[in-house]
Amino acid sequence: MIGLSNKGSRTIDKLMIEDFCLPGVVLMEEAALGIFSCLNDKYILENKLIYIFVGKGNNGGDGLALARILFNRNYRVKIILLFDEGFSSEATIHLNVAKKMGLEIEPFHKDLEKPDLIVDGILGTGFSGSLEGIVKSCVEWINNCTCIKVAIDIPTGINGDSGDGELYVEADLTIALGYLKTGHLISNKLKSVYLVKLEIASQLENRLAEEDKVQYLTALEAGKMIPKRELESHKGTFGKVGILGGQKEMLGAGLLAGKGALRAGCGLVTLWLESFEGILGQEPELMLENWSEFLNKEIDVLVIGPGLGRMKTIDLENILRSFKGNVLIDADGLFWLKQGWIKREWIRGEVVLTPHPKEMEMLLGVSLERSHSVIEAAKRYNCVAIIKGYRTSISDGKRLCVNLTGNPGMATAGSGDVLSGIIGSLMAQRLDVYDAVVLGTYLHGLSGDLAGNVIGLESLIASDLIDYLPKAISRVKKIIDEKQIVVKIY
Repeated sequence: MIGLSNKGSRTIDKLMIEDFCLPGVVLMEEAALGIFSCLNDKYILENKLIYIFVGKGNNGGDGLALARILFNRNYRVKIILLFDEGFSSEATIHLNVAKKMGLEIEPFHKDLEKPDLIVDGILGTGFSGSLEGIVKSCVEWINNCTCIKVAIDIPTGINGDSGDGELYVEADLTIALGYLKTGHLISNKLKSVYLVKLEIASQLENRLAEEDKVQYLTALEAGKMIPKRELESHKGTFGKVGILGGQKEMLGAGLLAGKGALRAGCGLVTLWLESFEGILGQEPELMLENWSEFLNKEIDVLVIGPGLGRMKTIDLENILRSFKGNVLIDADGLFWLKQGWIKREWIRGEVVLTPHPKEMEMLLGVSLERSHSVIEAAKRYNCVAIIKGYRTSISDGKRLCVNLTGNPGMATAGSGDVLSGIIGSLMAQRLDVYDAVVLGTYLHGLSGDLAGNVIGLESLIASDLIDYLPKAISRVKKIIDEKQIVVKIY
């Protein structure tokens, strides 16, 4: 699915108003109906005292329209105004209608009766900086309430692009409008996020600049991307992956990558290791070869790095220049790339780089914000790049995708090796390289989520990701088969 920057969201709104002649006040009405459906679906509203906190802008206009809808359905609702003037033209219309209909309206003060549910319609996604004055006082008051808190579009105090905020409404639920914004996707300050989709907006997505979009994968989309298995297939049908790594002190890294590749569905995996000592027979499905025999077999995808070490033990130039397939570089392979022991111009196929933040800083020679760094790496190395960690981000230099699966339990040795194997496997199964990276990252994180739910985050280890990968694949395929609703859109 597509998310938007603040600029992209404003552009969509402007195009709907100016090109489609759809008044902003009508868009607010549509948004408010969606917000009401979401609230009514998630919470019991009968006999509850509901406060709608309203600012001067369009976020406040959405709140005012929602208040009227609740009032018309005989719910106990009160509008709390932070300001008495300066409202946007659309918010002014909804405020005047509310007054004429007799809704209860009260200015904010600290002695307000405590409600059962608060809706935050104070500031929207365009906020930046720090909260001040009455807005700061109001947010502090809201956070001190023990009731349910719901934010319209984004909690007041959080920036819609960066997802950052010092003081902000600590909402139990955020109801995004139109599209998820970049801040929704990357912030670690939000709890549950629902989406109210404005259907007409999707017709305008192609008119936005690519830098104003951000992609994210849903389970439904992931299920559709899983390579299909035809009846008349053989192991060659599903690709051959080779993995160069496994210095004798780090053989486990190569094994984890190889097992991840097999479990992700490729037909044949060969490991080129420094030594086999102690691992023969541990995974009988894996082909084992010594470094001295490197690339003595035909493969489709080469993964370089898991456990390779930081000593130049193999001269890769002639080997890579003669290889026709795609290459994924991870872990110690990234160090080799930085040292010039691997060079991008030696590789004829497409390249994937999978650094964590410190490795990314090493590759670029500078520390950048996460989304900027992954885009820069993709451009500099003419590749698809990942920056791992919370909300792993992926770019091909033009597109940006944020992964929404995964958890802190996956911050454990070998997790990245498993990811490399999964992505390499999907590449070998003929997925578009960018799609293989996006899907592989999603399945890797989902495996960790499923494992963490059973084992606990503290006890999660990398091999658990391999064990739960079949469950992750089955989960997203089942969604397709049963046509389940995965992302609830109001």
